[in-house]
Amino acid sequence: MKKNNNNKLIKLIKILTVTFALMMAIVATNNKHAEASVASDKATIFWAAQRYYHWDGSQQYYLNRIITRESGWNINARNGRYYGLFQTTNVWGRNALDQGWQGMNYIRARYGSPYWAWMHILRTGWY
Repeated sequence: MKKNNNNKLIKLIKILTVTFALMMAIVATNNKHAEASVASDKATIFWAAQRYYHWDGSQQYYLNRIITRESGWNINARNGRYYGLFQTTNVWGRNALDQGWQGMNYIRARYGSPYWAWMHILRTGWY
């Protein structure tokens, strides 16, 4: 009887080991997809910042700091009524480019540039 219980235990350990390995593979795949998505979103936002707002690398640095602080580059981030990359209200786009237009228009209209928006964040804790 004891040998039978040991065999069952060994079989259970093998099943759990395989299950754990599969779960870790799924998590790694999802993380790689998320990292690729963030890299693509950054490229899209920085391209638009340069092309349409003429915000160069130094302005893009502050834009990155703002988005990282607000949403961690998660286009679906939500904090109460605030949503998206820039954590704004009335977000009309569900992709990075649409949210980028809205967020960058807000920054340009209210602060002039990402640098000044970031300076405001440092002074007040919000933008």
